[in-house]
Amino acid sequence: MEKKNEHQLSNFWFGFVFGGMSILTLAYFFGTKNGRRILKDLLYFSENLEENLEILLKKIKESEKKNKEKKENHPTPLITSLAEKIRNLSQSH
Repeated sequence: MEKKNEHQLSNFWFGFVFGGMSILTLAYFFGTKNGRRILKDLLYFSENLEENLEILLKKIKESEKKNKEKKENHPTPLITSLAEKIRNLSQSH
């Protein structure tokens, strides 16, 4: 005879493990001081998510502008300037 209920048994164990992990997570968040602090921080962050993302995007744009300005105003590399000095000296002699 063929076994037809094997698939259902694996679903049972998946559900059992998933439920157990969910209970442990909830117990950590609501049962410990550190967990409550983390949960409080997550809730605060999620309430201000739109504002936080706008601030983060502004900071990224500002840093990109600063990096671009640094690259544009960056003096010639030391090796290039040394090579130019050597060429000038060799041409003058």
